Amino acid sequence: MVQTRQQLKRKEEFDELEFNKEFQRLAGIEIGQTTHIQDYEYFVYRPILFTMTDKLINTLLSHNLDKLPKFSGKSNENVTKWLRDIANELNMVKLDDQQKYSVVQTFLVDDARRWFINNMSTINDWSTFSIEIHKTFSSIMHQELALKKVGSRQQAYDETVLHYYNDMIELFDMIDLNMNDHYKIAYLKVGLKTSLKKEVIRRDPQTVAQFLELAQAEEKLDLSLNMEMNILQLSHIDSVSAIKSSIKPYLSSPQQQQQQQQYKLYQSSTNVRCYKLGANDGSALAKLHSPSLIFISTWINSIRISTMIDTGATSSLITMSTIIKLNCQDQIHRQTGEITLGDSRTKITQHGWICLNLKINNVNYQIRAIVVDCLTNHFILGMDFLRKYNIEIKISQQCLVIHYKHQYLYVKFERPNSARLSQQCIILPRCKAVANAVIPGISNEKKMYLNVIDQRIQQHKRIRICDGLVNVKDNNIQLIIDNPTTTIVTLPKSMVVGTVDHLPTDVYCSTLFSSIETEETYVTREEEKQSMDLHKTILTLAQHLGNSQLYYQQVINLLKNHIILFDTSQSRIIKTDTHHVINTGNHSPINAKPYFKTIEQRKNIQHEIDNMLKAGIIIPSHSPWSSPVVLLKKPNGEFRFIIDYRKLNSITTKDCYPQPTVEELINRLGGHSWFTKLDLKSGYYQIPIHPADKSKTAFITQDGLYQFQVLPMGLMNAPPSFQRVMNNIIGYNRWDYILVYLDDILVFSHSFDDHMKHLQQLFTVLNTHQFTLNLAKCSTAQQSIEFLSHTITKDSIVPSKQRIQAILDMPQPTSLSQANKFIGKIGWYRRFIPNFAQIAAPIHKVTNKIKQKKKEFYWSEEQIQAANKLKRVLTEEPLVLKYPHPTASFILSTDASEYATGGTLKQIISGQVHYNYFLSRLLTATERNYSTIDREALAIFWCMEKLQQYLGGRDVTIISDHKPLQQFHKK
Repeated sequence: MVQTRQQLKRKEEFDELEFNKEFQRLAGIEIGQTTHIQDYEYFVYRPILFTMTDKLINTLLSHNLDKLPKFSGKSNENVTKWLRDIANELNMVKLDDQQKYSVVQTFLVDDARRWFINNMSTINDWSTFSIEIHKTFSSIMHQELALKKVGSRQQAYDETVLHYYNDMIELFDMIDLNMNDHYKIAYLKVGLKTSLKKEVIRRDPQTVAQFLELAQAEEKLDLSLNMEMNILQLSHIDSVSAIKSSIKPYLSSPQQQQQQQQYKLYQSSTNVRCYKLGANDGSALAKLHSPSLIFISTWINSIRISTMIDTGATSSLITMSTIIKLNCQDQIHRQTGEITLGDSRTKITQHGWICLNLKINNVNYQIRAIVVDCLTNHFILGMDFLRKYNIEIKISQQCLVIHYKHQYLYVKFERPNSARLSQQCIILPRCKAVANAVIPGISNEKKMYLNVIDQRIQQHKRIRICDGLVNVKDNNIQLIIDNPTTTIVTLPKSMVVGTVDHLPTDVYCSTLFSSIETEETYVTREEEKQSMDLHKTILTLAQHLGNSQLYYQQVINLLKNHIILFDTSQSRIIKTDTHHVINTGNHSPINAKPYFKTIEQRKNIQHEIDNMLKAGIIIPSHSPWSSPVVLLKKPNGEFRFIIDYRKLNSITTKDCYPQPTVEELINRLGGHSWFTKLDLKSGYYQIPIHPADKSKTAFITQDGLYQFQVLPMGLMNAPPSFQRVMNNIIGYNRWDYILVYLDDILVFSHSFDDHMKHLQQLFTVLNTHQFTLNLAKCSTAQQSIEFLSHTITKDSIVPSKQRIQAILDMPQPTSLSQANKFIGKIGWYRRFIPNFAQIAAPIHKVTNKIKQKKKEFYWSEEQIQAANKLKRVLTEEPLVLKYPHPTASFILSTDASEYATGGTLKQIISGQVHYNYFLSRLLTATERNYSTIDREALAIFWCMEKLQQYLGGRDVTIISDHKPLQQFHKK
């Protein structure tokens, strides 16, 4: 029976269909059902095992043996990298773990192979092999090196995101195979190119895959914008002022030329366009074209030189200044004379000729050039060079073709008229900066036309530049760049800002200055230096974090993002609805005559007044109120400007707004690991004063009357007003992670990540309200901080070393005021000194006297010994107090003498005594008459009362040396 092909095909399809039906039916049968299958022939299914035969393995090894690296186990070999490379290669040929285990043994040599042979009984699979070899041969040196590389790794200017990403991932694996994505992303952000970093940070990727996706998307956008910029610079001309004229090729006399110029100025508005200096009127320049000159990049003695190709020059020329720059004056073959340029008129001085080794696209060429005095360009290659190397000029392709050793080398034309920033430019918010730009192809020319980059590119860079006329001197021009935004703009070195070209001869350009005065803020050289110094100081604030590159970079980025907070170039008044009020009731104005001052003092006063007038802190006044000025001499010889507001304060109603005590502030910091201290720059001068009360702040000098626009120092209610403003602005976070004490702000956190979040929130609030911080007095991300004359750590409080040294340097007092000052300073640390009241009792006897009895002051041997003993305690005793442990029990030891009482609060933790507080005081005259048991009981009662904030209702064990008090708590 003969079957056609079509019939055979149908039969095959039918058989396949029947097979599939039967296979699906059997596949749906569970294991428990198989015993009930009846009347079916046995169906045996044997899956094909796709295993690699020995022959295939041998073929693989023979082809890849030379390519795959060997591992010997030496200390300079990185086992992590080797293992990763091996695994990647074996995964590419789709080997399973057992096959990888069999293959990898062949790449072990020397010590590594002997180690494997000795441990074959325990290492029998790929997973165990990977773990054990890594454990045996991994070195902390490689991890440290990788960590150092990760911290300093920066994406190169011409490096792709993918290459940077892959390189960093390899380093992460060397540090820790299980590194968290959070840390990886943090490191990746730090080293990312500046042009890409902002958008990636804003989008906040959560995984490394998201980071790569976002960074590549931004890279493509950045690349397209740069390509667009290069195209636009050739064709688009923005905001130009020009007059298209009809000047004839020839004018017979100067009078005719003058008439022609006057006629052009009075043409109708359709033909005349004017522009204000620094403005953008949106019109385009008529008939502006790109130059026909050809430039290429060449290298001589490793120095790049922009070289002009001139087909009209028979010989190559180079200037003497370029020869000096190349430091090859000794190679000149002297031959003085004059040569005539191509215009047949201009003559320049010839110094001789020189043979140069020229490098173009990494290929060396020999050229003989004539050394001349000056040229419009530093180096010109003439027809002698073009003929010698058989060079073709391809205008349409914008390149040179050099025939070199049977090869064609293509050299792209350079854009010589591109203006690039000569150095990094930092522009403060809402300011303008004078920037320098380099023009490689033009040495010295006047009234050249600057055609700036397109507006869309400017918007992307967050700047504003305008077209205009510039003078080129030594290949440099100056231009003004505006930053209209509220954040600092940093422009990188070599950024293209525009192109420079000659104005066509048939174009007349007129510049008109506006008669309307406008306020412009330009960044002077001094201000630019201040800005650079500000950036340097910011770096010093994070120097202590140098061992942790991740922490260091996070702090630096945070400070730079809020750098406007540290800009003290201009005085700012904070935005707040709370103003300082001077409530004098219905009292008539108080005025005073100025105190007499010498001419020298008057000069000092006027100098201070001039500074405050410029800063807008004060203004001239016509107020009926006035207070005199006092000058106090500082230790350094300068004078402190103070206003005597005592009469005004005497009639002012007191403000009872609460202020925190030093003790409660310090106690709040216990248990926290990270601290940042911020200091407000001239804090009072940032607080607004109520308009109706500004006249009351008026002060008078021998030369004028002035009043404050902001809160001055010396007013009675200034501290509570300041505290009220600060609490109202950042009070919602008070005690959670921020403490405010007048112009000091302290941020405290349990972890570094929390600390960064807290600082970010605080900086945002401060920036919103226009605060200014004193960078020199700020400390960021510290684990030990100086605050209110104490050194604070996570679990302890220590007196400030500087304050202790100042007390030790104080001489023995000779007057009541000096004695009061001494006991006041040392009393600041009485909580650190056991039995302070008893030691200081002789000093208390002669201090704190009323004015009528100050003549009774004396300082005898008894007081000298007491003062010396207090100083000795400050140096010999370990002046350290521990923050209370949250679960340990308190022990209070009390004691009383005939004239003093006190106690010690402590805890015993892990067998060691931790002192929390020392307290003592002198007994009053009445208390000295108490019986012994009453004085001892008083000690317990007084100590318990004073320490309530510490004890907080917790149990406390009281120790007393007076046994009758054992049943005291039961009575």
